[in-house]
Amino acid sequence: MVIEEELINFLERTVEESSTKNRDILLVLNHFGFGAMFWPTLEEIGAPYGVNTRERARQIVRDTYTANVGKQRFVALETAVRMLTTRPFWYESEYLAVLEDLGISGRLRSFPTLLRYMRSQGYAADYELYLPDMTRLTGDRGFRSLYFNHDERAIVRKDLVKPLQHALGVASGLPGQLGLAEISYIRDKAPEADLDLVKALIRINKHTFHAEIDGGYWYTFENFENVLVNNSGKIFGLADAVDADLLAVVLENSLKRRGSDVPYPSVAAIRAYLGKSVFFEVKDGMATFKGETRELTDIEAAVVAFFKDRETTSNEEIVPHLKSLGFSGPAIHKAVYANALVFIDRSPGRGYFKFHLATNVPGYAKALASAPPSLQEMFSERLRRIEVNGTDFTMEVAARREQPILREWLFEGADTSECAICQRPFSTRSLVAAHKKKRKYCSEVERLDLNIVFPLCVFGCDHLYEQGYIRIKDGVVVRNDDKAVNTAENQVVDQLVGKRLAARWTRGPAEYFDNGR
Repeated sequence: MVIEEELINFLERTVEESSTKNRDILLVLNHFGFGAMFWPTLEEIGAPYGVNTRERARQIVRDTYTANVGKQRFVALETAVRMLTTRPFWYESEYLAVLEDLGISGRLRSFPTLLRYMRSQGYAADYELYLPDMTRLTGDRGFRSLYFNHDERAIVRKDLVKPLQHALGVASGLPGQLGLAEISYIRDKAPEADLDLVKALIRINKHTFHAEIDGGYWYTFENFENVLVNNSGKIFGLADAVDADLLAVVLENSLKRRGSDVPYPSVAAIRAYLGKSVFFEVKDGMATFKGETRELTDIEAAVVAFFKDRETTSNEEIVPHLKSLGFSGPAIHKAVYANALVFIDRSPGRGYFKFHLATNVPGYAKALASAPPSLQEMFSERLRRIEVNGTDFTMEVAARREQPILREWLFEGADTSECAICQRPFSTRSLVAAHKKKRKYCSEVERLDLNIVFPLCVFGCDHLYEQGYIRIKDGVVVRNDDKAVNTAENQVVDQLVGKRLAARWTRGPAEYFDNGR
C-alpha cells in the first residue's frame, strides 16, 4: 500500500460521519502534501474550503487526524522512515526514487510535506531539507520559493549540518584566489570534512564548474569572484578571440604572481574549465569571453604599448624599458613573468626566453570572423541569452526556460520526426526533447548546449532511457544489466539493443550518455 492510501484509509475509518467529513479529510491530505498544493501553510489548506483562519485549520487537523492517530501503525510510512534513516545524506530525488521503487510513494513529488507527515508521528526529527549551499528550507513563504531555484536538494541528518556548512564555506572561499580549487585543499581548514559529501553538494549546485582531471577533483563557484575570469577580462579587452590552449597557458602563468599554500590548477584543469564555464565559449579551438572586460593597470598598459611595434622581445629589452618608465623591480617581474597578457616561450632555455603579447602569438590569436552565424550558432545564442537569470524560473512548479528552444532546434517546425533510439517516425507531439545526461546533474553551460538533448518517443524509449533500462555506449543502444529482470520491459528492450544512433544524436561529450543514469 502507498503512503497516501494508508492515510486515507485511516481517516475514512476513524473520522466520524458528518457533513464536513470529506472536507476535513481533504484538508488533512493537503496538509501532508497529498493534494494539489506544494508545501502549503495552514491558511492555504483551509482557504479552498472556506476555512479562513490558521487556528481553525489547525483545529481541524488536530481533531481529524492528530487526536485519532494514537498507537495506530502505518506500515508504508514506517518503511519510508526506515529507508530514510539508513543514510545520513540523500539527494531528495534519489530518496523519492527509492520510495517509488518500493511502490509506496504514490503521488509524492517532494520531500518537505512527507517530512511534515513523518514528524506528526514522531519520526525523522533529526533530518532537514537543504539547498546545495546548505541553506535550510523551511515552510516560510520566502524559503518555499527557493525550493524551485534548484533542480536538486539534499536531505541531511542534523549531526552533519554544521560540519558540512563549515566545509562548504571553506570550499567556496578557495577558488577566488586559485581560480580552481582541488577538493582535498579543504582539509587544511576543515580536517574532518567528508569530501564525498562536499562533492555531492558541489555537484548539484548549478553555479559550479566541477570535473575529474588528472586524478583530482577540481571545482569553482561561477557566481563568486574568480581570478581566472578577472585576468581573462584583461586579455579579451585586447582581442575578440584567443586560442583556448594558449589562453590556458597564460592564465596558469598569471597565477604565479600570487602566493599560495596549495598548488595552483594545471594547464589541463584550466583548459577543461574554459570548455565548460559560463564565462567562455570554445569553438574550433578558439575561446571567446562572455564576461566583462577589465581595465589594465598602468604597467600592463605599458607592456601592451611596448609590443605595439614588435612581435617578440627579450628580458634584456622589456625590463630596462619598464624601469625607464619608473616601475619597481617587483612590479616589473610580475608584469613580465606572471601576467596573463604575456606568453613566455621557454623553449630556448633560461636566459633566452622570448616574450610575446598573448593576443599576438603567431597562429594562436585572431579576431572573430565576420561570416554570418550558422543555424546552430543562432540557436546557441538564443540559449545564452537566458543565462543571466538561469535556466529555471519560479512558478507553482519549476519551469525550464531552455526547453522550447531545444525543442525548436530538434524539430525545426516539422510535423513529424524520428525517435533517436527506435528510429520510428512519430508526430512531434509524441516526441520529447530528452536530456542525454539527467538535467539535474547538468551545469548551466551543459543545459545550454544544443547537443545535450535528443528526440525520444513517449511510446517507450523515453521511459526506458530515463529509468535506466537502456543506455547508449559508443552510439549504440545497450542493455543495462542492473535492470535485467523478467518483465515486459525487457521484451521491448530486446527490440532496441544494437540499434545505432544517427551521427547527429551522438554529438557532444561522450560523458553525456554516462553521467547520472
